[in-house]
Amino acid sequence: MTQWSHITRWFNTRSKRVVCVVALLAIGITVYRAWGHRGMHPDVFWALKKSSQSRAEVVVTGDSRIVEGVCPAAMRRCLGGLRVLNFGFNGIGYSEQYLAATLRALSTNGDRRIVIMGITPLSLTPRACRSNRFSATPDESPQKLAFCQLVGQAYFGLDNLRGRGFDSRDAENEALHWTYHEDGWVASSLVSTDSREEVHKYRNVMFRDNQVSPAVVARVAEFVRRCASEKIEVYAFRPPATPALDEVEDSLGGFDERSVAATLQDAGAKWLAFCRDRYDTWDGCHLQSEPAAVFSEELAGRIQRP
Repeated sequence: MTQWSHITRWFNTRSKRVVCVVALLAIGITVYRAWGHRGMHPDVFWALKKSSQSRAEVVVTGDSRIVEGVCPAAMRRCLGGLRVLNFGFNGIGYSEQYLAATLRALSTNGDRRIVIMGITPLSLTPRACRSNRFSATPDESPQKLAFCQLVGQAYFGLDNLRGRGFDSRDAENEALHWTYHEDGWVASSLVSTDSREEVHKYRNVMFRDNQVSPAVVARVAEFVRRCASEKIEVYAFRPPATPALDEVEDSLGGFDERSVAATLQDAGAKWLAFCRDRYDTWDGCHLQSEPAAVFSEELAGRIQRP
């Protein structure tokens, strides 16, 4: 009998196959950690985020401006140990499904339970409620998510070994890349910025036959009332952007910030106003990683005391 036959017979034992798989994963994870943790695999990141249940006392919702603009680690430093989850999804609208998932992600225990809502005009449009990263992310079983997380870490650990790092680069702009964090934040970085980029896109594409819907605003207000009845604090704000983009969103998107703020405050939310154009963005509305940390600390400071 050849040496290969001995190896094959040994490996055919089920328990030994399991041992080999676990050992290979452990080696991959060790390599991954040894060469620098730079984030999660994007597919695993979105799937784990969507499946969140009772994960944090503070859950922050909204679209890509929240995804890139709110850093939970920076917020935690100001909130005395409260767990913070960035529950933002690219292109999200405040649909019934997303709002229900928000409550599932919120911890069922604790003296304070808080939902922070990033309100952009697009998040209140019908198209964003139908088509977004949340709805496009498949629902996975906990077992499959755990396995994918291990495999993703091992695989991308080898990427780090090859010097490629653990981030995601934009297909159209190699200078732009994202790092996906376990707390739901996507840190963005771009060497040179152009605040006119989003203005052009919003003016010509985003609000074509797609304006703020009174029905979506009413849905958000009803969500706030439900939270108030369950003693959940709700804060809402309009994320940072340039004045030029604000003008396009207000005029073409049909967004009346004062009216929306008043509606949500009447329902029980606290509306937070910021000096929104003083933070550096890479396109007019998405914060780069360092300004995102600064803004997140300011945001946490505004909700530090009940």
